[in-house]
Amino acid sequence: MAVLGRANDVGTEDRAVGHLQHCIPGVCASLGEPALREVIRWGRKRARRYEIENEADFFRYLNLMFMFGFEFDTNPEYPWASRSLTAPGRSPSARMNLLVDYAMLFCSQNSEERSE
Repeated sequence: MAVLGRANDVGTEDRAVGHLQHCIPGVCASLGEPALREVIRWGRKRARRYEIENEADFFRYLNLMFMFGFEFDTNPEYPWASRSLTAPGRSPSARMNLLVDYAMLFCSQNSEERSE
C-alpha cells in the first residue's frame, strides 16, 4: 500500500489529481488544475492532523471533502465526522472506515427524508 511519505508527496498529489478528475470531472474542470492541486495540498495537511498517511485513506478523505465541504471534519452539521476522526484506540484506517460508514448512513438517512 502506498503511504504518503513527504518525499513522495508530488507522486501522491499527481495520483490524487487523477483520482478526483475521474470521480468528479466537472468540478475539477471548473476549478482548474492549479486550484485543484492547492485543494489537495490543503486537504493533505488537514488529513495529517488525524494521522491519515495511507494514500487510499487520504483519497477517501478527499472524496468526503468534496461531498460535505472542505471543512467537513470540523463542521457542527456533521458531528459524526469529528467523532470518527478522533475515535480513541483506533488506527487511522479504522477511523476512516468508521467515518465513511457514518457518511454513508448520513446520506442514506437524508435521501430517505427527501423521498418522503
